[in-house]
Amino acid sequence: MIGQDDYAFFKENVESNYMKLIKFIVYVTGDEHLAYDITQDTMADAWKYRDRIKTYTNIEAALITMAKNNLKKHFKKYPMLLPIEELSHVASDDKKAEDIVIEAETGEELKKVLKSLDKKYSQILILHHYYKLPLKEIAKIYGKNYNTVLSWHVRAVKKLKEKRRS
Repeated sequence: MIGQDDYAFFKENVESNYMKLIKFIVYVTGDEHLAYDITQDTMADAWKYRDRIKTYTNIEAALITMAKNNLKKHFKKYPMLLPIEELSHVASDDKKAEDIVIEAETGEELKKVLKSLDKKYSQILILHHYYKLPLKEIAKIYGKNYNTVLSWHVRAVKKLKEKRRS
């Protein structure tokens, strides 16, 4: 039986993260319609497993994990089409990338710089530095080789540094 407490909990703790999930999925996929579909699936799963979700201390993180799992299922069924380049393995310098992001004078400046990058590069920077997803996880989400995603990240950081200098 569904009680009033379930509705109140869901509204206050789960539904309040709805727009964050959409924003996250739009960054991953670049597809707003898909983001709404995946978010709806995630909300349905959250309702279905609400008793388990009540036990989590970080509900937002649990919902993002559920959304990532729904994305993985979607990409497995419908592979995402991105231009693929075979890139060589290059070591990255995450600390410097984080410093650049932190040092941005305004959010608008950062948005402008990120928009000037290729979509795949800006998505990787946002997913890795804003959403704190490991590059291996990003590779799984996109169905790409880890070394490819790592190389994209290195190139994104390099381009970000160049844009910041100019």
